[in-house]
Amino acid sequence: MTPVSESPEELARDAALRQLEIMDPEEKQRFARITRLAKRLFDVDIACIALIDADHEWFVSCEGAEWTGARREHSFCAETVVSGVPLIVPDAQADERFRDNPQVAGPPHIRFYAGHPIVTPSGTCVGAMSIRGPEARELSDDDLDLLADLAHMVEDEVRVGRVRHLEREVSDRLAAQQQAEK
Repeated sequence: MTPVSESPEELARDAALRQLEIMDPEEKQRFARITRLAKRLFDVDIACIALIDADHEWFVSCEGAEWTGARREHSFCAETVVSGVPLIVPDAQADERFRDNPQVAGPPHIRFYAGHPIVTPSGTCVGAMSIRGPEARELSDDDLDLLADLAHMVEDEVRVGRVRHLEREVSDRLAAQQQAEK
């Protein structure tokens, strides 16, 4: 397997991931709706929203698998993040970048992967909306547009979550200030 090349934006990506603060259960449920929808729309075994840091791929939501993530060097999504463009792998067994990947050679036996980058409002690519399956497969242009739409829905949810976090922070500060004034 070809190792994932590191992007010169790694420090910015790690900082952006820390700012997202999207791992609490309420936030994760919003993302789970998107992966459930993707799994059904594409009729695939696995649909995931993955974030990539310097060492790992970790899932905000993953429908169809019990993973929590993978090492970065085994991550399909890391390739998507580094390139910043959608990645379609119709047959991972025939792709030299992935044929030796443990996820291809062993469970869950991924053969097909399609991922679209997830970009923060500041423009940092931090993850991917992906679909995966055990059979080789091609996607139509309409399918690619639909995957892009789902990735943009994830980006919208990230923005909504960030606004909620900032609102709570302002509210907490105002309450503390009012308490101090009393």
